Amino acid sequence: MKIMAPLVLTITMILSGCIGILGPSQDLSKANYISAGMTKREVAETMGAEPVATEFSGRFSEWHFCKSDEWTGENHRFVAVYFGDDKVIAMKPYSVSLSRRTGDADCRPYVKKGNYKEPDEVREYRIKFE
Repeated sequence: MKIMAPLVLTITMILSGCIGILGPSQDLSKANYISAGMTKREVAETMGAEPVATEFSGRFSEWHFCKSDEWTGENHRFVAVYFGDDKVIAMKPYSVSLSRRTGDADCRPYVKKGNYKEPDEVREYRIKFE
């Protein structure tokens, strides 16, 4: 019994270390609760995490959340949330297939790759306000 406690502790430490190596695994299903007009703070609270990547230009900003699925062999999945004047104006999921990846288990290097496409309403917002 005395041997089991250190063994369990060692296995736990190894597994928790692997999670950090694999990259973020955010719960993208929470994005279903994001709606137009929400603030950045409300989005962060809804998602339960900070975005893995952010971009901004003038009155426009973009946040990306992702889920790394290396263990299951699935695609990296993402949700992009677009803000105008710090309020949600659009949201769009996208993914990066295994064939387009270089074996990296972390989804962060693949932000805005794969089948990413900026929504039309975001382009219209950029033209109107920038």
